[in-house]
Amino acid sequence: MAADAEKKSDMSRSDSLLDTGADKLAESGELSGLSRDVAIEGAIGMASGYSTLDTADDMTALSEIAEAKGVRDLAQGTDMLAAAEDIAALSQAVRAISDEDLGRGMELAAMAGQMAAVSDSVLAGGQRAVASFLSHMSERMRAIAIEDLLRSRHTHALALDMAQAGQQVAGLGLGELTDGTEELDTAETLRSASFEAADLGAQQLAEGLAAIAAAEGLSEASEALTLEAVSDITEGAAQAGLDMADNDTPSVISKGPDPQRN
Repeated sequence: MAADAEKKSDMSRSDSLLDTGADKLAESGELSGLSRDVAIEGAIGMASGYSTLDTADDMTALSEIAEAKGVRDLAQGTDMLAAAEDIAALSQAVRAISDEDLGRGMELAAMAGQMAAVSDSVLAGGQRAVASFLSHMSERMRAIAIEDLLRSRHTHALALDMAQAGQQVAGLGLGELTDGTEELDTAETLRSASFEAADLGAQQLAEGLAAIAAAEGLSEASEALTLEAVSDITEGAAQAGLDMADNDTPSVISKGPDPQRN
């Protein structure tokens, strides 16, 4: 009876080892699949991290370009406004010359008229030579007056044209200043976005590396379970073989002595 109980115990142990080994193999397979999934997730995370970091670098480059353009536009705008002020000053100077020519022309025209009147009076007094001289002087003064008035009109038109040109240059300068300010704002926005993208990329890389490390741990655990399962199954199979051998032994003994040997 004790021998039968021992045999049953051995058979129960071999079955337990085989079952345990099979369970460990199944669990090892699950861990292996989970390790593969986690590794893929980690690889995707790292790829996303590198891509995000590349995007951050691109944003930084665009930010630097926008900043350089903004600084250049501001400098050009400042130079244009300074040039507009110079043109305005020149316009005022030409306008002053025009006003001077106009004043002198008006004075000469008035004097020419007065001298013509004197010439007529002298001629009426019988002084033809003096009247002729005065008349000639009046005509010369009138000619100079007309020249001054014409020059005044031309310089006045020039002053207006210069003033308009100055206003146009000033408008262009203000436009460049506006563009430069907008470019600098864009550069700042891109710089902030670049910092955010760099932080996100670093986070994605860290998460990807952590996932790959976890996958390696799962893979090692799967390998360890596989080894344990193989060991349990091997031991269980060996025990089962011994059990089968023990079960066959009594049947041989119970036959008794071979009659032919007698």
